[in-house]
Amino acid sequence: METTAVTFMGMSLTCARCHNHPMEKWTQDQYWGMASMFARIGIKNGDIANEVIVETYPVGEVLHPRKGVAMPGAPLDAPAMKAGNSEDPRVVFSQWLTAKENPFFSRAIVNRVWRNFMGRGLIEAEDDLRVTNPASNPALLDALAEEFIKDGYDMKKLMRKIVLSAAYQRSSLPNAMNENDDRFYSRFLPRRLKAEILLDACSEVTGVPTPFNQILSRAGDAKTAYAGYPKGLRALQLPDASVASRFLDAFGRPERAQACSCERQQDSTVGQALHVFNGNTLNEKLRSKEFLGLQWISENLSSEKIIERVFLRALSRKPNADELTRFLKIMAEADPKDPKSKQESIEDLVWAVLTSKEFVFNH
Repeated sequence: METTAVTFMGMSLTCARCHNHPMEKWTQDQYWGMASMFARIGIKNGDIANEVIVETYPVGEVLHPRKGVAMPGAPLDAPAMKAGNSEDPRVVFSQWLTAKENPFFSRAIVNRVWRNFMGRGLIEAEDDLRVTNPASNPALLDALAEEFIKDGYDMKKLMRKIVLSAAYQRSSLPNAMNENDDRFYSRFLPRRLKAEILLDACSEVTGVPTPFNQILSRAGDAKTAYAGYPKGLRALQLPDASVASRFLDAFGRPERAQACSCERQQDSTVGQALHVFNGNTLNEKLRSKEFLGLQWISENLSSEKIIERVFLRALSRKPNADELTRFLKIMAEADPKDPKSKQESIEDLVWAVLTSKEFVFNH
């Protein structure tokens, strides 16, 4: 229940578990009423490693730890379910959560999506929405939340509004007036791409999908072959963090043990550089038979055309004159009579672009 509240409402109810919340309006009775909304759910281990089966029960309520009475299920600030109601409390909860008059869900989701694109939420931290922690721009948060409700909670429309905004499209180059601003969006704050997005981008540029064919034990110290994920599945589509991937781990993949972006590590490390230089992920893509560079060679494209294609695929722009000159000079060193030599020059070109700041960072 606490995880659900943090994820979809952006608030922590933990303090109300043992007593009335000292800073907010939530009471201990409300906490255990909310807990009863999830009392009919149970889990058990499945037949294969890491499989968890969710079961639902026809009845079930939790006991108030201090009063010793069964608490009927009740969403926050909403009437309790009537005794004997056979409807799944989760359905009742979801209807309450997404009701137009409920401010919690829309504000929490808007704030999370805003933070995902901007690097900082309108309310920070993103799971700390409370009266005593106001938004940096309350009018903007309210307007986006209202639009989100009017649009039927359409995530794509919300994302479109944010990425088309002047705040998102501002330059990341600082000036004397905004070089110290990290709160009011006077400039875009450069951030390294998230691990999953970076891996998927490398797959897209090279034309070589990443195989996800091993899963980790619960202790994380053993790998088991697994053929459940289809070829071409993106890292961003992985349902959990059980898939073995040194690249994702090196670049800060979160464990997903809790609903908090604080799990994700965005710092640059020596391990990341070593994996890019010596690890299998990028090097195997460049040496794969599916590598697009081989197709370009078979099409007998000129060096200039190949450089242009790499830049367009990776950076969505053509190389400038200086970049083109430098890469043409490097590719000219390849033996024109040796296909392997030309392939290696293309591998070097792609590797250089994929490890550049322009590719690795959102700026």
